[in-house]
Amino acid sequence: MPHIDRFDGFGDPMVHIRLFSDVLKPMGFTRPQKLSLFGRTLSGVAAIWYAKLEDSVKQSWEKLAEAFITQYAYNTQIEVTTQELDATRQEPNESFVAIITRWKAKAAMMTNRPPEKDQIHMVARNLHGKMFSKMIVLPLFTFKELHEMGVQIEDAIKQGIIIDDKESIRKTFGRSSNANTTVKPSEINLVTTTTKTVDPFAHAGSQTTNTTRAPILTFSRLHMSLFKAMKVLTERGYLKPLDPQPLPEPLPAEHDPTKHYAFRQQPGHDTDRCFHLLYEI
Repeated sequence: MPHIDRFDGFGDPMVHIRLFSDVLKPMGFTRPQKLSLFGRTLSGVAAIWYAKLEDSVKQSWEKLAEAFITQYAYNTQIEVTTQELDATRQEPNESFVAIITRWKAKAAMMTNRPPEKDQIHMVARNLHGKMFSKMIVLPLFTFKELHEMGVQIEDAIKQGIIIDDKESIRKTFGRSSNANTTVKPSEINLVTTTTKTVDPFAHAGSQTTNTTRAPILTFSRLHMSLFKAMKVLTERGYLKPLDPQPLPEPLPAEHDPTKHYAFRQQPGHDTDRCFHLLYEI
């Protein structure tokens, strides 16, 4: 028997009837064969309904089709509104994949769905907890991007990479009298501050002491590699690779000719280990 998606009691019964007929038509099945195969395309409550049908109904294609459409015509009479779709929220213990599956099932029942971009915003607004705080600020334009990023963030939460906002999730890059801190390539978003302090009580003619604090660069997590972030931002026109420049002379000790730096379009080191790219993003 050719593959036909099983009807589980949800969806349009007329569509299933037409699909069943169209698939079997070129194969030359007789009417009795067609009747015997129909029950195999049902599952769940629909299969139970079929099993309880009278044999006289199962022996006539016209009666069978009429009974099937009548039984599940209610599915086509329910129209999900935009308000109902927007009210579909992720439960506290519901996985990201589960809420997306539930969302799509509801959206499939709509005749006039909102644009994809609006649907993506609805999904992001209705996510729970950490998923909401991370997804709501991302520039997502397709459901494919939404799904990929949502799965990545959910995995990061499960692995403890993303922690509560009350805990420290930010790293500081710059000079410090207490500790040396390094920046990981996955930490993005920049805040720079420069403070100049002058003693207001200094006597005229005396030397004024100026204290300039070094810039402190703070980056929050991006949850993707720098290379992938550069690729996404470049494709969307937010970032442009630099023009190739001559290599410095002499070459720095950390220069590695076997590695390629995509942002500068020249060899030297990995793209994911470049502070210049991190700064630009």
